[in-house]
Amino acid sequence: MDIDAMADRLAGRVRYALAQLRSRNGHHIFEDICRELSRIRITPNILPATGPVSSGGDQGRDFESFRGLGAGRIAFVCTLQQDRLKEKIQADIAAVMGGAPVEAVYAFCEANLPVSRRHELQKWAARTHEVELEIIDGNALAELLAAPDAYWIAVAYLGLPASQGGIRSDPVPPAQLPAANADFTGRERELTDLRERCKAGGPRLIVVSGAPGVGKSALIVRLAGELRSSFPDGQLYADLRGADRQPLTAGFVLGLFLGSLGVDAIPDDLEARVGAYRTMLANRRMLVVLDNATSEAQVRALVPAAEGCLVLVTSRSPLPALDGAEPYCLGALDPDESFALLGAVAGPGRMDSDPDGCYAIVRHCGGLPLAVRIAAGRLRARSDWTPTHLAQRLADTRRRLDVLHIGDLDVRACFDLSYRDLDAESGCLFRRLSVIPGPTFSTELAAALVGLPTVEAEELLDRLVLDQLVTSAGAPGYYTMHDLLWLFATDCFKEAGDDAQHHTTVVLDWYARWLVRANTDRLKRISRDDWWAAPDQPLPAEEVASVVAWLDAEAINLNAVLRCSDRLGLDRYTATCAVPVSRFAHRRGLGVEWAEAIDIGLTAARRSDDSVAQIRLLFERGELFASSGQWEQAVMHWGEAVELTDDATPPDMVGTLHTRLAHTYIYLGLREDSEREIAAARDAFAKIDPALASLSYAVFRSGALGSAGQTEDAVTLLERDVIPNCDRLSFHSQVEVRSRLANSYSALGRHVEALQQLRICLNLCRDHGLRAIEPVILLLLGEEYEHLGIQGRAVKLWEEGLVMAHQEVYPATAGVLAMRLGRSRFASGDLAGARELFAKAVDGFGTAVHAHQRAIAWHSVASAQWRLGKWDDAEAAWTWAFAALQEYADRTEGDRYRRSIEQARAALKRASEFVQNPPQVGPHLDL
Repeated sequence: MDIDAMADRLAGRVRYALAQLRSRNGHHIFEDICRELSRIRITPNILPATGPVSSGGDQGRDFESFRGLGAGRIAFVCTLQQDRLKEKIQADIAAVMGGAPVEAVYAFCEANLPVSRRHELQKWAARTHEVELEIIDGNALAELLAAPDAYWIAVAYLGLPASQGGIRSDPVPPAQLPAANADFTGRERELTDLRERCKAGGPRLIVVSGAPGVGKSALIVRLAGELRSSFPDGQLYADLRGADRQPLTAGFVLGLFLGSLGVDAIPDDLEARVGAYRTMLANRRMLVVLDNATSEAQVRALVPAAEGCLVLVTSRSPLPALDGAEPYCLGALDPDESFALLGAVAGPGRMDSDPDGCYAIVRHCGGLPLAVRIAAGRLRARSDWTPTHLAQRLADTRRRLDVLHIGDLDVRACFDLSYRDLDAESGCLFRRLSVIPGPTFSTELAAALVGLPTVEAEELLDRLVLDQLVTSAGAPGYYTMHDLLWLFATDCFKEAGDDAQHHTTVVLDWYARWLVRANTDRLKRISRDDWWAAPDQPLPAEEVASVVAWLDAEAINLNAVLRCSDRLGLDRYTATCAVPVSRFAHRRGLGVEWAEAIDIGLTAARRSDDSVAQIRLLFERGELFASSGQWEQAVMHWGEAVELTDDATPPDMVGTLHTRLAHTYIYLGLREDSEREIAAARDAFAKIDPALASLSYAVFRSGALGSAGQTEDAVTLLERDVIPNCDRLSFHSQVEVRSRLANSYSALGRHVEALQQLRICLNLCRDHGLRAIEPVILLLLGEEYEHLGIQGRAVKLWEEGLVMAHQEVYPATAGVLAMRLGRSRFASGDLAGARELFAKAVDGFGTAVHAHQRAIAWHSVASAQWRLGKWDDAEAAWTWAFAALQEYADRTEGDRYRRSIEQARAALKRASEFVQNPPQVGPHLDL
C-alpha cells in the first residue's frame, strides 16, 4: 500500500471516530480535540472558555487566543450539531461578536459542509460582522488529525491505537523538553544545588516551588536540559496548567505519555493507565518534567516507581503531602542577577548608557524575574526610552503593576491566578494585609485584621504561605510579602470596596496597645530616658520580658507605624508612640531609626502642643548628639527641654535633664554651670525621695572628683555612698556608675577589682537588652585583660564588641575597638589584617569631634602600608592624617598630635633604611 493510500485510510479511521462522538454526546471531548489542534496549527496562545454562555462568561466562545506580541485576538467555536448547521454557526458567530472584539473566528464542526455553503458563510461573516471566518469541517479535521505531528491528539482523545499512526514501529525515545530561554541568566547557586541533589543516589522526586513569576519553569527547563544526557531512554514533559481554570488531569497526561512511549491501546481506566505507565518505565532511565502542578493528586499518578527515573516538578505550592518529594523553594534574584537579566533581554547597550536607571528598575522589580523580563521587554520595544524614564514610571506605586505588562506577560495576571483560587476568608485576609505599614506582620495582627482568634488566623496564613502569597519572615509567627504582591493586594483591597480607614485604625490601635505598655512608668527600669530612678512598682519580670520581646520582633516595623500615623495627621498618636519607639531604637543601637523616630515624633508633638512628649523627645535628641560627641548640640536640646518643664512635669524627668546637663558641663570644663545643674537635679529628685536626691548628688560628685584627678576620693565616694544603693537606679544608670568605678580602679592599678565591676556591667547589659552600651563594656573588659597580660581573651572581647558596635550610633566606639584589634594584629605580624582594621577605625572616627583619633588611625594605616612595602600608599595615608588634624578644633593639641605623628613616621623610616628586618615600629600614639 502506498503512502497516500495509508494516509487516506488513517484519515478515514479518524473520521469514523469523530462521528462516534455525536452519539456519545462528546461535545467536551470534541472541544478538547479542536483546542489541542489549534495550539499546534493556528496559535499556541490559547485560553479555555471563561464560563457558560448562559451567564455571559465566554460570549459563545469555546476557547480563544490571548493577545501575543503583534498578534490579534482569535475566537474558536465548536459544534457536533448536524441539523441546521448553517444557522448554528451564524448564531455562534453573532454571540462571539457581542463580546470582546476579535479579528478572526475559527469554526470547527463534525459534520461535512459543502464548499459553496462554506463560502456563503464566510461572505456573510465579512458583510455582517466584518470578521474573517475559517471553517474546519469533519473531513478537514480528520485529515489534520491524521498528520504525524498531530495524530497523538487522536490517540489521546479518540482512543485510536498509536500503531495505526504509521509514525514508528520501533518507538523513538521521547525528547519532549521545551527549549530553554536563550537569555536565561543567573541562578548559578540554585543550579549547582539542584545538580547535586539530582546525582545518582539522591532523591528521585524534587518539587521546586516559589512565588508567582519567580522563574520556576525557566529554572527547571534549564536544569532538565543539562541533565538530558544522563537519561538516555528519553525525557517526558507536560505543562499541567495548574494556573488554568481547568488544569490537566493525571489521566489525560498519562494518555499523552503512553502515546509518546508507543503504547498501541491506551486503557480508559485511570488505574490501568498508571499501571501501563509504570510498566513502560520500569527498566528505563527517564527524566519526567511536570511543569505548573496544582496539587499532589495531579502529580502522584505521574511518578514512576523505577529508581532510574527522576521527576522534576514545579508548583506554586511545595506540595507537602506528596510522598517522597524533596522540596526546593526558589527565591527572588539578587540585585546583580536581576541587573544581568535586564541586560540580557534589553541589550547590554541600554545598560552601559544608564546603569543608575537600570539599578532603579531592578529595585522596583524586587528581584522577580517576570517583572525584570517585562521591564527589559519594554526597554527593547521602546528605543526612545532611557532606563531612567522607565524607572520613573515604575516609581509610581499606584501604576507600577500597569507598567509591568507587555504582550502576554503580565505581573498582575500572574498574581491573580493564585488570588482567584483562594477561599473567601483567605482572600479577605490577603487583601487586608495591604494596610499594614511595616514590612513584616505577626499572626496576632493578622487575627485583629479579620476579627478571628489567633488559631484560625494561623490557618488562613498557612494557606497563603502554601500559595506563595506570603512568606515566613524568618521567625515563628511572623510573615512578610513581596513588594509587588503588596501592590497587588492593595489593588484587590480597593476593588473589594473595603474600608481602608477602618482597617488602618485596627492596625494602629493594635500597635498603640503594645506601645502604651512600653511607655508606662512601670517600665522605666528598662528605658534610657528615665536616667536615675528605678520604678517604685515595676512590672512583673515576665511582663517586662514580654514587652521587650515584642519590641525586638517589631523593630523593623515601628518607624513605619510612625510614618503611617504621621501621614494620616494623627499627631497625638504619633507623638505618644514616638517616645517608646525612639527609646527602643537607642537601646538597641538602631541609629537611623532612632533619629527618624525623634524627628517624626517631635514634629508631631509640636503641632499638637504635647509638652510632655516634646520634653522626652528633646531629651532623646540630646542623647543622639551626645552619642557622636556633639556636646554643644546636646546641651542646646536638653536646655530646650528644661525650658518646657513646669510644676506639672514629673520630677524624675526634670531631675534627669539637669543631671545630664551637669555631667556634660563637667566634661566641657564648665564647673559653675555643672554645680548649678546638679543643684537643680537634687531639688527635683528630693520631691520624690530625699535619699534619691542624695544618691544623684553622690554620683555627680564622683564624676567631678574623677575629672579633677582625685581618683582615690572618687573611689571612696562610689564605694561608700553609691554602690550600696545601686538597686535604686535604673539598669542603665547602674552600668554607668559601675563602669566609672571600674575605670577608677584601673587607673589605680586595681585591675582585678575593675574586672569584677565590668563583669557585673556586662551581665546587666545582656540581661536587660542594653545593646547600645554593651560594646563599650566589652572594650573596657578587653583593656583590663590586656593589663593583666591575657591578650587572647582581650582580643576575643574586642572582636565581639566590634561586631556589635553600630557605626551609626556609636561610631567612635567601633573606631576604638578596631584600633585595639589592629594594634594586636600589627604586633603579631599580620600587617594586612591590621591595615584593614585601621581603615575601619578611620571610618569610625568620621566626625570633626574625633579628628585627632582619625589622624591617629590614618597614621596606623600608613605604618602598616610602609611595613608592607607600599610606600606610595603609606605617604598618601600620612597626608590624610595631617589633613584630619586641620579639622581639630584645639589647635594646640592638633600641633602636638602632628609632631607625634611626624616623629613616629621618621622613626619608622629610619628603622627601614638600615635594618634588613626592621623591628615592629608601628602605631604607638594613644587615642
